Amino acid sequence: MLLLSASSAIVSDSEGVLSAKLLIGTATFSTGNAHAFTLYAPNAAIRAQSDAPTIGPIRLLNAKELLITSKRGPLSVTVDGETQIIEKGEAHHVYLDPEMAAARGPSGAAGAQGPSGKGGSPLKAGRSRFLIVVVAVTAIATYFAVSDAMDSAVRP
Repeated sequence: MLLLSASSAIVSDSEGVLSAKLLIGTATFSTGNAHAFTLYAPNAAIRAQSDAPTIGPIRLLNAKELLITSKRGPLSVTVDGETQIIEKGEAHHVYLDPEMAAARGPSGAAGAQGPSGKGGSPLKAGRSRFLIVVVAVTAIATYFAVSDAMDSAVRP
């Protein structure tokens, strides 16, 4: 298990099975056995779904929300007795409070938010004009430098 900075967890070993309770921050675990390690967060248990090599960062956003990503191998997430599988390469925003999940509605690509955060089409990406400004300033400076160099000392 790897804890990122400003993260904390309590690690325990009961009957040869390692587990950790994520208290704050982000933890990444890696295992090759579905029963070798379990990461607990408030009301949730996250473990490898199979005996295949599995890597998964889990971020505790607050006491009622998790962001779970499966980098390699599927993860099994159990919240209040309900289990869901997160396949390799997927990320899920998990609400630990059912009322909060119902109030938020869908998230992700299907639930895109507009400028007010209340739905609508996604915002367009801004365009950087830095390169255009740099080229224009360089061209103007080059013009003045070349015209000054081309003037002869003796004018007709």
